Amino acid sequence: MMAVDQCVEHLIKKNFKLWIFPEGTRNHENSLLPFKKGAFNIAVKLSLDDVCDLTERIRDQMSPVYESISQDAKERIENKRPKQL
Repeated sequence: MMAVDQCVEHLIKKNFKLWIFPEGTRNHENSLLPFKKGAFNIAVKLSLDDVCDLTERIRDQMSPVYESISQDAKERIENKRPKQL
């Protein structure tokens, strides 16, 4: 069984929540680092639908990064319509 499948199975069995840090680390600059794909693969397999809600709630704390993302991404976050990965 692949690592992602094992992770998904464990998250479901234990009813754990998943918090995604798509960059894989902190960034001390006002820019986004390249996203890691592992967390997205897990989110897709779990069919998560509240990722945008979390993003909206912490947006004020992340405003320098939020302001640097594209308008299309901002609209998806604000409309809570996640783009299919």
